[in-house]
Amino acid sequence: MRSGIECKRVTAVPEKEQVASFAKAITRDEFGRFYWDDRRESELRRSLASAMARVKEERRARAKLLAKARK
Repeated sequence: MRSGIECKRVTAVPEKEQVASFAKAITRDEFGRFYWDDRRESELRRSLASAMARVKEERRARAKLLAKARK
């Protein structure tokens, strides 16, 4: 026998972006200084690219000096 009132279970599912930001916040809280975020990764990539460009330029300049010295 069914009663006149029906109960439906509703499950709230957060958006994908909300889940990611929540996971990052929990990770940052748990691991503190060991946490690695996207901003830090992009800063590291920029820094590495800058250093590599500087090294390549220094090598080119040194090669030009050596080439002039040989002539």
